[in-house]
Amino acid sequence: MAGCKPGFYLEAGECKLCPKGSYCLGGTADLSVPTVCGDNLNTINLGTRESKDCVTTAGFSLGTVDGKLVAVACPVNTFNSGKNRLTACVPCPVLPPGWQGTSLYKAVRCPRGEYRAGDAAFSVSVRCSKCPTGTNTQFSTRTAITECKWVHPGWQWKSFVQTVEQQLLTSAEPAERCPFHSYCPGGEEAADTADGSIPCPNGLWTKGAGAKFARNCSIPIGHYLSPITTAVTACDLGVASNAIARPGSYQPSWLSPSDAAAGACLPCGSGVLSEPVSAELAAIIPPGGGVPLAKVAGPSSSCYIRRGQGLVIDSSATRSTGALAFRAVTCSSGSYGISAKKNGLTRSRCKDCPFGTVTSSTDCTINPGTECPDSNTGGFYSIDACRYTTGATCGNIRATSSGTVVPFSCTSPRKYDASKKDVSIAGMTPTSVLVDACCSSVYASGTKCSDKQSEIVCPGAAKVDIVLNPGIEGMVLSEAVIQCCKPTYAAGVKTART
Repeated sequence: MAGCKPGFYLEAGECKLCPKGSYCLGGTADLSVPTVCGDNLNTINLGTRESKDCVTTAGFSLGTVDGKLVAVACPVNTFNSGKNRLTACVPCPVLPPGWQGTSLYKAVRCPRGEYRAGDAAFSVSVRCSKCPTGTNTQFSTRTAITECKWVHPGWQWKSFVQTVEQQLLTSAEPAERCPFHSYCPGGEEAADTADGSIPCPNGLWTKGAGAKFARNCSIPIGHYLSPITTAVTACDLGVASNAIARPGSYQPSWLSPSDAAAGACLPCGSGVLSEPVSAELAAIIPPGGGVPLAKVAGPSSSCYIRRGQGLVIDSSATRSTGALAFRAVTCSSGSYGISAKKNGLTRSRCKDCPFGTVTSSTDCTINPGTECPDSNTGGFYSIDACRYTTGATCGNIRATSSGTVVPFSCTSPRKYDASKKDVSIAGMTPTSVLVDACCSSVYASGTKCSDKQSEIVCPGAAKVDIVLNPGIEGMVLSEAVIQCCKPTYAAGVKTART
């Protein structure tokens, strides 16, 4: 039976083009079959005719075993790109010091911050080593760890006893973050006796470790840069005994020494003191060492007024400075202030005493306590200090200024009782007047005179009117007597008849 010509094979009586990876000798029908090239061997085109058309795939060279063509894997440090009939793989190129291989089979320089020593046969696994944390090289293509002698900005060398090269050779982490209250420009190798850090001048602080620039040196909250000593100084908290002349102050922000506000803390206001309240610096050791500052006078809540005081806007200081200013006032002359220390710069006016009462320190020692002014501020701090004046009675409470007279003000549901108008309340406070001294209970809704005959005692011969039986709801007893009691006629008096 007839076969196919070379490059074709016979299948189902039809000659077909020889597939890739095989070759077809052609000839008789028995010989018109494809012959596989073998593992890791291939052909470049379809329709190949001879075994010499078989070529290698990438990573292999040609060899023979028992006279048979086979693919042989390239040994280490050799390569073959394939599609050829090389009988030996090609030696890999050498990577010189300071170079590394890439996944694209290219050689590239070690970048800044990395290095590699010695020659190496090309391989994608040949990589540069990174410099220790915080260190860098001045240029690329560096060949030793000792060339990692530049520090990053914000870092310093741990030791100034050892040279930089000694530290790089003996320590896995020769650099550390720039310490608090210093800045580290980084860059050039530090001198043998220096670590690369520069202390902030004038006792200035940094907010944290790792400062890079001189501009990172600042005045911390609760402080100012003294124009006299040119040193960072804590805000003055004021003097309690002379708070008008020497009030407290505060500073809520970190400031640059060049800021216009750097030379003084903000004043709390005349008569207002301040105290440390912010713990922002509690975890930072101050420049020069020592114990961290637990709290400082940072926010405006550092300012406070004391018992018996109020806080008002200081109009004069506000106009002269252009900034809102406050001052503390002593609450006296018919007023009282706060009962305990109050922080913050918000207005807190003295409260006026109730109508007809005044404050006085003359007799307060009779009942010392909340009736007396505070011994430090001289201000009254409780409504208990407000007392009714001499001659005051339940029905005769007189205003100290206008002379207006009003009765005692009772709390609902009780009501002022006119029958008690002459009861004296002089020297008492609004809260010390007894409940029944000036006030009485009122009758409930719907109450009639007949309902309270046993309580309503009519004067003289008058009797409770149970005929008309008027209502007495909302009245006290003395008012009910007037409402319910009607006069009676004497014995023998007769009404006129028509």
